[in-house]
Amino acid sequence: MVCGASLREVAMPLRSETCNAFRRRLSGYVLAMPNMRLFSGGTSGATELIECKVLGQTRRMSHNLTIDELKAASDAFYVALADVLAGDGEQMLQLWSAADDVCFMGPMGDLVAGAKAVRDAWQAQADSAIGGSVFPTDLRLVVGGPIGIVTNWEHGSGHEGVDHDVRIRATSTYRREGDAVRMIGHHTDLIV
Repeated sequence: MVCGASLREVAMPLRSETCNAFRRRLSGYVLAMPNMRLFSGGTSGATELIECKVLGQTRRMSHNLTIDELKAASDAFYVALADVLAGDGEQMLQLWSAADDVCFMGPMGDLVAGAKAVRDAWQAQADSAIGGSVFPTDLRLVVGGPIGIVTNWEHGSGHEGVDHDVRIRATSTYRREGDAVRMIGHHTDLIV
């Protein structure tokens, strides 16, 4: 089925045993995803538009994420984190995706899933205004299609209630959603 001058729809049949799986073809990788249509075109075969239904919502992600965009999103996260520590959560709330497949596993040990729960968790952290600072080092950036992952160390100091400097590992996951790059996951070691 022709969807545009250079676009073609690739139909993916669903079988009952894959209903809970994901099917996605990005940069040569194939994962299983129900209710997904891939649109690809051009001579490179790169995915230009992905449309999928997750929990009854249709999401569109277009174009591949670049390393520069991923780095900018990571930088924005640490600026927003500084604001959260100072008591202002607005930038952090804007940075996260509004999709319900987001997940946050922070240094206090909670596993928070879903857009509302993640927003509430970040707002609660901002409301506590623990102060101090956090900065990342040794960043490793990886992109594949509309998804980007950043792994690094987070160094923190001067936090209320924490009597020592902190050095923890962190993994952040981002996704291109339209023209924006949104955070969809953040996972850190526990502060002990």
